[in-house]
Amino acid sequence: DFLAAVNTSIRNTIIFVALFGGFALIVAVLLSWAIVAPLRRLVVSIVQAAKFDFSSLNTNTTMGHSWLIEIGALESSFFTMLKKFAEAVQRNKSLFTGGAGSSQSPSRKPSAAL
Repeated sequence: DFLAAVNTSIRNTIIFVALFGGFALIVAVLLSWAIVAPLRRLVVSIVQAAKFDFSSLNTNTTMGHSWLIEIGALESSFFTMLKKFAEAVQRNKSLFTGGAGSSQSPSRKPSAAL
């Protein structure tokens, strides 16, 4: 009788640990997805912006929002900054192409620290 109670207790403990471990694994996967997905979209947009490719402003990339407040705020701030930067580049396109009408004076050299 005592041995049967010990076996039942061990079996119940194993079942509980397996269920709790499975639940913890599912929560961990969902939480990591909720963090990684918005950061991945942000990294793709940053790489594109570094190449002066602002196509992420025209796609649904900016529509996905994070469930986490901090990542969502970072994403929103980045796309606001990127939009303003793209508008400035559009207005001053001749600065980047070196075309006529450049507002940069010939005697002024661009800073290497930028």
